[in-house]
Amino acid sequence: MSATGDIARMILHRANGRELPIQCSIDIAAPIDVVWDEWTRLEFLPEGTHRVTEVEEDGDGRLVGRADGADWEAEVTDERIDESFAWHSVSRSDCSGLATFHELSDRLTRIELHLDVEPGAVGEAMTLLLHVADHRAQAELPRFKAHVEAIDPDEYPPPANEDGE
Repeated sequence: MSATGDIARMILHRANGRELPIQCSIDIAAPIDVVWDEWTRLEFLPEGTHRVTEVEEDGDGRLVGRADGADWEAEVTDERIDESFAWHSVSRSDCSGLATFHELSDRLTRIELHLDVEPGAVGEAMTLLLHVADHRAQAELPRFKAHVEAIDPDEYPPPANEDGE
């Protein structure tokens, strides 16, 4: 039995029923509505200890995709346009996520990402112990930033006037 494995089992035991937080943020040089629209395309969705791909929304507040090669599902728990997007995994992992969007200026938006992960196995506890999940989330945000900032500003939707039109 390795000391690292013992530590992971201890973390798993101590976390029993408790979520472990991951928090990070990034500033993106784009208007909040552009950042929101790109986020809700669901191509970038950090999910704690698993990498989630091929995410789609099924129209009933459910997200479906693949996590480490297996089916993954989550429910959207809250969605406020240009403000926040929250989800909770219901299969393959136990993670709750919240992305909040903050307009810093007309063309600068901050995303704050909060993930609460409940490790369900020793391997997941190790991923949290070694901060792999933190690094994964922190790597996804710069990828998302690069994607959004590559959009030509001439392609941004026109701003709404004061009447909302």
